Amino acid sequence: FRSGHGLEVIDETGLSNEASLVKTLSTGKDNLVSKALVLLGKSAHVTLIKRIPIGAGLGGGSTDAAAVLRWADCYDVNMAVRLGADVPFCLKSGHGLVQGVGEVINELDFSKRFFLLCIPPFGVSTTLVYKAWDELNSESVTTTRADGLDNNGLDNDLDNNGLDNDLEFAALAVEPRLTLWRDYLARLSGKRPSLAGSGSSWYVELDKTEIETLELSNPE
Repeated sequence: FRSGHGLEVIDETGLSNEASLVKTLSTGKDNLVSKALVLLGKSAHVTLIKRIPIGAGLGGGSTDAAAVLRWADCYDVNMAVRLGADVPFCLKSGHGLVQGVGEVINELDFSKRFFLLCIPPFGVSTTLVYKAWDELNSESVTTTRADGLDNNGLDNDLDNNGLDNDLEFAALAVEPRLTLWRDYLARLSGKRPSLAGSGSSWYVELDKTEIETLELSNPE
């Protein structure tokens, strides 16, 4: 942050331009950094170093907004939630169970766990996923079909440690290519992948030794 106006974006995701999508990121008024500054009634020239891919469902934009609030010494979760449901948690950080529309955060004890994260070379629009959810109005995304598959087309016997995401059905409707990457991770790990946020990333919980022995490849 420095005096002045404007937003400069630097790509440090370590991914290709196509995969990181950083070049597609708006630097205008619709960027969460700009929205946070407006909400605070402040101005600054911000250099935004992106290390989380765009549209990956990993909270990159929310953490950007939270960083602006922290810079301004603002820790008001009711203000943060006006920028997005994930922003209060990113502002508070740590481990917690989030309820309400994101403003109710109950702290949880730290538990050391290992996850394998799969980030496809494309993003998914959060806005379109929520729109699809409203239109589909699906109440049965976790039911079992007669063919032994769940409603998202994956083997219902695969374990995902209870890490369900009700947005998966809508995300698959918006971006069918997600299926290829989900099924690849399922074959690789022997577990049912969970969708991160509104996509596009998938993850599974594994032991550290299991992750270290996997042979990774590009499913495409």
